[in-house]
Amino acid sequence: MKLDDIKLMNDIMIKYLKSMGKSTERNEIIKYILEDDDCFQKLSKEDACIILKDVGISNEKINVVYLNLVSTNN
Repeated sequence: MKLDDIKLMNDIMIKYLKSMGKSTERNEIIKYILEDDDCFQKLSKEDACIILKDVGISNEKINVVYLNLVSTNN
């Protein structure tokens, strides 16, 4: 999974939350963070994993996705 995939998932999550009448504030902040191509290298692992969970990555896959994002240039 690449950074562009995470951005797309976040955009879809924002649309979903809006359609449900729920707050998109967290995901709007995440969208801003994801504008930096090196954001996952700069974030703590804990913060990065919270972002991945908030965009819809399942708990079982968060660690694998995180390691993939920090070990490759996306």
